Amino acid sequence: RYGMPRKLFLKIINEIDKPDIIFITSTMTYWYPGVFEAIQILKEKFPKTKIILGGIYATLCEKHAKEYSGADIIFTGPSEKHLIKLISDLGYIQNTKLELDYVTPDFSSYKKLHYGVILTSRGCPFDCTYCATKFLCPKFLVLLNKAIIEQLTYFSGKTKNIAFFDDALLYNKNFPELLNEIIKRKYSINLHASNGLHCRYINEKIARLMFDANFKTIYLSLETTNPEVQKTTGGKVYTEEFINAVNTLTKNGFTPDSIHTYILFGMPGQGYEEIIDSIKLCHSIGVHSHLCEFSPIPHTSEFEKTGFSEADRIYELRMR
Repeated sequence: RYGMPRKLFLKIINEIDKPDIIFITSTMTYWYPGVFEAIQILKEKFPKTKIILGGIYATLCEKHAKEYSGADIIFTGPSEKHLIKLISDLGYIQNTKLELDYVTPDFSSYKKLHYGVILTSRGCPFDCTYCATKFLCPKFLVLLNKAIIEQLTYFSGKTKNIAFFDDALLYNKNFPELLNEIIKRKYSINLHASNGLHCRYINEKIARLMFDANFKTIYLSLETTNPEVQKTTGGKVYTEEFINAVNTLTKNGFTPDSIHTYILFGMPGQGYEEIIDSIKLCHSIGVHSHLCEFSPIPHTSEFEKTGFSEADRIYELRMR
């Protein structure tokens, strides 16, 4: 399973007082065994404390989570507006209004931060057949640059590496202004674009700003070089756009070694020749290729094609 060793987790929770309520988030759907184990351990340690499970897995696989996770409450969707009402309904608080312009993660519980994580936005303008972002966040939402700068300033004193995890980082119209502010402040940090960037939004200006802001690694989304698959899965990127993006990045200071490319493999009907062709293209222009195993995600077109549902045996796996 994905996650920290059981002994380390037990050590951490043995050092804390009994909480009023426990919130657990979840990310990748196939990482749920670690989530289940965390819930099991916390139930044993704090048997009278309610556990609320939210996040991506809980939202995409709600039925599975309700049946197997062991959490008292399954919370789906974004939390900022609705979670505080739930807490109020449970009798923990009386005020149901969140008097804040924005909400950002609290990393203060970490004794040591090896890296920081930032989102400047949520959602994506595209609707790829294999991606559930449109279900998770139907609208494209942008966080204030002020909030992002506050996070960067906080991280700058605690870690040297910060990753941007936006699904559509370059679609954020405020991003160039943010980069200018980062350059102006002269942070002593390394920035990383860890999620695949949209190649068609990489131009001379954005490439130069990202380089000057000290981005050290760039991940691009290619997925495949097959033009038919590119078109039928959403038209997010075409091979020519990918090549142009690499050329623009290298022209503005990035080395090919700092550029990484995501390639999907294992899609239904996909031949190995298509995967090899995509890898060969990356090799020919000197950038790294990374294979990403396809998995059908609930609430996507590709999942619907499989004929599966949350009632099928594929979603009846329990922790052993």
